[in-house]
Amino acid sequence: MLLAFDLDGTLVRLPIDWRVVESNIERISGGQVRSFLGFLARFYNTRKFWEIHQLVERLELEAVERLEVLDNADVVVRDASKHFEIAIVTMQSRYVCRAVLRKLGLESLVKYVVARDDAGTRVDQLRQLISIAGKPPREIIFVGDKVLDAFSALMLGINPILVLRTVSNPWFTPSDNILEDLEAMQIPVVNSLREALDLALRLGRQRSVEGEE
Repeated sequence: MLLAFDLDGTLVRLPIDWRVVESNIERISGGQVRSFLGFLARFYNTRKFWEIHQLVERLELEAVERLEVLDNADVVVRDASKHFEIAIVTMQSRYVCRAVLRKLGLESLVKYVVARDDAGTRVDQLRQLISIAGKPPREIIFVGDKVLDAFSALMLGINPILVLRTVSNPWFTPSDNILEDLEAMQIPVVNSLREALDLALRLGRQRSVEGEE
C-alpha cells in the first residue's frame, strides 16, 4: 500500500501572505481568475503559470524557515513509513517540497513526490502518482486537508482521508452541510494526522484481506 500526504495544511503550515499572490494572479490573468488553485487549473504550463510559479516559490522558500509542523507530522510520517510506501502530492513546488522534507528529516522516507511543477490540478497530480507508482488506485490512500483533495481521490478510485482540524461552521447554505455531504460520499473525516494514520492502517489491513480472497 502507498500512503500519500498533501503538504501545506496537512503536514505543515507555510506562513505565506496569499493576498500578495492573489493580487498578482488577478493582474496577470487580467481578472479572469482570482484564486491560486483556479489559476493553476486554467493556466498550467503557460508563460503566465511559470510567472506565478516563480513568484510563489520565492514566498514559499522564505516561509520554510518559519513553518509550523502540524500534529507532530514528522513523527507520524516516520511511523507510517514502517507500514507504507510514502508519497507527497503537493501544490507547492518540487524544490520547496524537498526543502520542507529536509527540514523535517523526512526526505529519505518519501519515495514519490508530485508537485506543482508536474500538474495544475489535484486530479492530474493523483493520476500521475498512480502512473509513477505503478499501483492500482485501490492500493493508494491520500490524506489531505481540503474537500477538493477527497473528491479528487474519489474520482480516480483512490482511498481518501480528510483531516479537518477545525470546522467552525459546516453550513454553506441553509440546505448544504459539508459534513453531511462528506458522510454521504463515504469520505472519512478525522481530526488529526495520528487519527489519519490509524485509519490508514485499518484500511491497509482490510485491503490486504480483500486481496487474499
